[in-house]
Amino acid sequence: MPVHRHIITLFLLFGVGLLIQSGCKSSEATVDGEAVGALKGVGSDTSQKESASAMAAMITREGEIIQDYWSESRTSQRVTQISPRTLYSGPNALTIKNVNGISSISVRSGAEDVSWSVEGAGFFPDCPEEQEILISIETVSKSAQILVEVVDCNQNESAEWVQVQNKIWTLDEVIFPDVRVGQTVCRPFRVSTAQREILDSVTFPSNFPLTFESEPEFPVEVFGTIFWYNVCFTGKKPGVYVFPVITWMRREEPAGGYKTYAVADTGRIRVIR
Repeated sequence: MPVHRHIITLFLLFGVGLLIQSGCKSSEATVDGEAVGALKGVGSDTSQKESASAMAAMITREGEIIQDYWSESRTSQRVTQISPRTLYSGPNALTIKNVNGISSISVRSGAEDVSWSVEGAGFFPDCPEEQEILISIETVSKSAQILVEVVDCNQNESAEWVQVQNKIWTLDEVIFPDVRVGQTVCRPFRVSTAQREILDSVTFPSNFPLTFESEPEFPVEVFGTIFWYNVCFTGKKPGVYVFPVITWMRREEPAGGYKTYAVADTGRIRVIR
């Protein structure tokens, strides 16, 4: 049986209980014989019809009150939903939903140690129930949060915090020995973590003469160990070169086609004649 029918039944029983209780409070109370007869099913046809009509009206009214309460209760549960709840270095696609429609989205941070930018926020006159925005985390030095503020099309305001991924990586600077033009030199790089991580790949800038000494097999699980790999640089022309070696770690909450995030070590080398 639906819940609201149970509630209506309770209202009716409560009402009858009040009538009986009122009759027991004082022996001098005046009792309407026709009304009592109507409740018992005796008395004039007119009284029975009037009582039945009144009872039906009461049931209808109680049903409307309960239905209104039920609707308001469901409406009050309609909150803004944001997914995913974790941001990583690089681009992050966030999906924002609100069944009342989205009137506006704004983004801000309460921390100065995170550098970020956003695309897709602003005002939405067509009130979509779902909207995607792109938050790019450029740098973050420690745990931080980003506040996403949403106004729905009923002008209700809500604000949700999303966590910036707070795994602080120790970034290495690897100094290569000097190399002459035409020579190649290799140096070890590493990935170390006390938590379970999946390393999807390692990449170099395409405009640098960099290779692996021995190509690793990816993906690689790193958990409480150190994963070593050797990067080789071939001297092409004299100069000092500084380059990133980017390890792409798998996201725990992939979204918007973004499955990894970047952690970059730095290599440094001088090429001489």
